[in-house]
Amino acid sequence: MFDADLGLKKGSLLKEVTGKRCTVFSHHNLFLFLGKLSSHDDHQDQLVLERYDGDEMEGFLVASTPLKLHVPLNNDTLGVVEGQVSQWSREFLVLDVFTAVKKNESRAYFRQNVGRAGSVERVNGQKAGHRCTVVDISATGVAITCRQDYEVGDLLEFSHQRFRPGGPEHQLKCRVARKGPTQEDLRFYGCQWVELSPKAEEKLFQEVFAIQAAELQKTRGR
Repeated sequence: MFDADLGLKKGSLLKEVTGKRCTVFSHHNLFLFLGKLSSHDDHQDQLVLERYDGDEMEGFLVASTPLKLHVPLNNDTLGVVEGQVSQWSREFLVLDVFTAVKKNESRAYFRQNVGRAGSVERVNGQKAGHRCTVVDISATGVAITCRQDYEVGDLLEFSHQRFRPGGPEHQLKCRVARKGPTQEDLRFYGCQWVELSPKAEEKLFQEVFAIQAAELQKTRGR
């Protein structure tokens, strides 16, 4: 089994994804958790999967449970692995791999439109309280618009930030990576998350997919 476009054998890709972080989905593309692929077996096409945050494996991941893994590789390349659980323990599970391919897909596939009011509570450690609009969020960063003039490299901090009605509060830090064009008195900034703990990162992933699920349900209900 291989990706015809890249001519990459499955075993080679299993070796490439080993040691990397991954996003684990159910067969129906429901986000489950962030994982880490700790080892692989070329001869049996198996991967050993642990939780990235160090927590125990969920009890519902019994043998024969189908899973999908998205593994960010270099640049805009994504490794996509599909298989089923063959062994389970509290510390790890073993996945029998059915398919493993590469896709030329940017990590921005996690980006989710938000369009919600926010507040930059601190800038470079100093109290600020600057009102802003959260344009979108992703696993790697956030886009905002506001009236303040920030510089590339500035550290922005959000506290008690919600990205959807009734959603959980987040305390996050990001660094300004780029400045976009201004529109009237509003300035656009693209920022990258920094000092993100595994639990905070998983909470952010859950938020992104919760927003996506809500939008999909709304679209189907029209």
